[in-house]
Amino acid sequence: MVGILKNKWFWIIIAVIVLIIVVKVVFGKNKPQKVKYDQDQLPPGWSAENDARQLHDAMDGWGTDEETIWLILNNKNQAQLAAIYNAYIDLYGVSILEDFEDDLSGEDLNRALNYFSFLSVY
Repeated sequence: MVGILKNKWFWIIIAVIVLIIVVKVVFGKNKPQKVKYDQDQLPPGWSAENDARQLHDAMDGWGTDEETIWLILNNKNQAQLAAIYNAYIDLYGVSILEDFEDDLSGEDLNRALNYFSFLSVY
């Protein structure tokens, strides 16, 4: 073990690893900013986290389950959509809008983004 600590290549590799970590931390993606909403507008017993998980599951892996996306987003008020937006950030560290852009296209993408068009981060 002492021999490896004296090897210059060992220290070069360690320095490169540390540099990569520092660059990722400094220049990596920032967590999206959450939005404010009126919690009084949320229905009793409704869970933004549950909807955020279902939306993520609908977009995770191969293919996208658009029907599930529309079932969840339809008939939601702005406070609920904002709560889903925030819950998605809390659960997955990314904006649901980014995942929509990665998984949907054309009219489906426009439809999904339109639900959140009231957000100031949009």
